[in-house]
Amino acid sequence: MSHVDLPLSSSSSIKQRSESERARKLQSRPPRPDIKRARSATMSMLQDNTSLHSIQNTESPTWLLSDLLSNLSVFKDKNEYSIVTKANDLVMLFQQHPNLKHDVQIKAVLPRIQFMLNHTTSEVRSSCYRIIRYLIVNYESLMILVQQKLLIYIIISLSNTRNVSLIEMEQSLKLIREFLTVDKGSDLLSVGVIKTLITIVEENGDSKSIPESFKNACLETICEITLLNPELICHSGGFKLIINSILDKPVEIGSTCLMIVLKLLDFENSRKFVRNGFDLDSLISIYSNLSDHDDETNLDNNSTRIRKTSNYKLQKISFLISTLLKNLMG
Repeated sequence: MSHVDLPLSSSSSIKQRSESERARKLQSRPPRPDIKRARSATMSMLQDNTSLHSIQNTESPTWLLSDLLSNLSVFKDKNEYSIVTKANDLVMLFQQHPNLKHDVQIKAVLPRIQFMLNHTTSEVRSSCYRIIRYLIVNYESLMILVQQKLLIYIIISLSNTRNVSLIEMEQSLKLIREFLTVDKGSDLLSVGVIKTLITIVEENGDSKSIPESFKNACLETICEITLLNPELICHSGGFKLIINSILDKPVEIGSTCLMIVLKLLDFENSRKFVRNGFDLDSLISIYSNLSDHDDETNLDNNSTRIRKTSNYKLQKISFLISTLLKNLMG
């Protein structure tokens, strides 16, 4: 067979047809992602985040503190919401940077926030107490606060002589307890502060005004101050409150108060403040105050309730006296 060459036109048409099919296949394929573009976009995003982080790091806590204090001074004549918001930001700054209070001079901060203590809104005053708590570092800082008449503001807040909220009373009590965390800080507390706490614990008014939990917190604070500074509690009449709490409070609180008295009797320097057994005689006074001449067959409901209460007190005091005799040295 002889070889027959195809015409040129037919060979070119076959080439065009193959090229068109190849182009059609290329068009049907999904486009490849631009890896270089995606990588560059990611890198730019990382660079933006790094720059933002570096901007935040340039704002030191000291600079933020001065800025917030300046804003508080500017907001002096504005509404209470703006003042409380800036005060909360300032407290949050101290919480995030606990060592910041060591770099702050309390003499420079107090003049800028002292207007809050004279504010008519209770929330503003309580915010100021929160700020002051984070400014306490050592005994010298407490001395400056006492020189600025801070204890008078605390007494006013706890005495409930003006429109005082429970939050303000709690913040002022926390500020008192902050004194106890500093060495010899309880020596700076006044008799007026202790008497105000005693008045709160002994209040027999409406239970809605001051909750029982807050009264117990005040009693706990008095007991802690008793261990640190018994002379102050003695001059304030606090031992009478502690003995009455042993008699009248629940057994959990009464036993705690009894342990405080036992702790004082263990040391010679504090034993003299327990008035030669006069206070301890109150523990057995309940036995002589009970009336046993009632006929149990002719008791009304009120007398039955009194008798049950007396029996409960007898059991409680008997337990506390036995605890006293077991632990009292000598």
